[in-house]
Amino acid sequence: MNKILKRLTIADPKVFTKWIHDNRYLIIYSILVAVFAYGYELFNFSLSIDEEMVSFADRSFWKSYIGIGRWGTYLLNQLFLSYSLLPYLPFLIGIVCVALSAVFMTLNMPGTLSAKMVFTTVFITTPAHAYYLTFNTAAPFFGLAMLLTVIGFVGLTRALDQNNRILYILSIPFLVFSLAVYQAFVAFFITLIIFHLLYCLLNVPEFTFKKLIRRTATLLLFLLIAVIIYKLTDLLFRYFFDLNGLEDQKYLENFRKWGKAPLHEIFQSCKDATLIFLTGKNLNVTRFGMLITFQLLLPLLMFVFIREKIILSKKWMILALLILLFLAPFSLLYLNGSPLPYRTMVALPLSISLIWWLLFTRAPAWGKNILLVLVFFLLISNTIAITRLFNATWVSWQADRDMANRIYERIYMLEPNDDGQMGEVVFVGKFDRPANQLFVRSEVFGASFFSWTGGSP
Repeated sequence: MNKILKRLTIADPKVFTKWIHDNRYLIIYSILVAVFAYGYELFNFSLSIDEEMVSFADRSFWKSYIGIGRWGTYLLNQLFLSYSLLPYLPFLIGIVCVALSAVFMTLNMPGTLSAKMVFTTVFITTPAHAYYLTFNTAAPFFGLAMLLTVIGFVGLTRALDQNNRILYILSIPFLVFSLAVYQAFVAFFITLIIFHLLYCLLNVPEFTFKKLIRRTATLLLFLLIAVIIYKLTDLLFRYFFDLNGLEDQKYLENFRKWGKAPLHEIFQSCKDATLIFLTGKNLNVTRFGMLITFQLLLPLLMFVFIREKIILSKKWMILALLILLFLAPFSLLYLNGSPLPYRTMVALPLSISLIWWLLFTRAPAWGKNILLVLVFFLLISNTIAITRLFNATWVSWQADRDMANRIYERIYMLEPNDDGQMGEVVFVGKFDRPANQLFVRSEVFGASFFSWTGGSP
């Protein structure tokens, strides 16, 4: 047993406390950035349309998570029953986990404090996080899953560098449980794999094509093992709860288009969805960050790599991995063959922030100063975008409440039943508010409670 503990450096509390001491400024800075960017929602609770239904559900409702393969979310809700009407704490846990995920990522990213601050700032403030953080029933658990994914990957890379099989095996459960909370973290892990390979090519001179193939196979084997364990556990949960015929399984099936739609339609929809995200056309308030990253910094980074004095074959491998790096967040989209909700893009902030970090670490002093100025403007721009998103939900919630009160008053103007009690009330129809320059409307942000289930009673 002592031999095993000696091989696990994380088993020594001194290692962890030393890491906290060495990174105390980055940890504090990252949490402050998270509070600044998401402060509106943190201190001004708003109820989204999905949370209202959960508010009145009993414990049996959480079994629906097993039906869509999220048995990790089910377990967390059973252990820590999530109240959708609880302000502050669930959201705080979510954003702190996002901030700590960024900090833990820097364990595999040596460099100056300013370079790490650039990475954490861009990662934490990318508005894509808001699309899952908006759900109080998901924010703390998705944030935890992200943190576990990063910890598992850091453990994996340490295991490979130290040839530590025990640490390799112990890192698998982190990814398994992350996938059980939300399957979209497979794209997050794939993005981490691509970045790791790219980093090795750039910084390890003896990292040849043969070693690249071997390391890729090892990493993919790790992912495959985790996915198999996740799926086997998923089948056990379905069998134990007798959910094989659950209606919720159709929710995931509706996203799978391969074999159901013509190939040209699938390719076109995937291309359109990718371009919409990369250009920020799906949401105007996020366009500044997307345009700066993918239309300015990414081409600059490619130019920098092309000019580096390395052999041509290695240069082509680096450029290929760089292209894969910014496409990796869309891997689930390509695997399903159809556009997915914005909240599935959990890997997009990672891809964006890695591009900023890679360019910053290779820029001259004057280039670093320009990037720092751009990061400051990006921080303000993203904070405005995040605030507008959550404010749209709050405004819509207040408008729905006022409408419900008017309907409620009119109902009570009617004659009650003979027993003096009002009968059941059914709302028929659908009501939603269109977006405009002042009012953001994006998925659940700004959505009306009266548009739930398409207006079905």
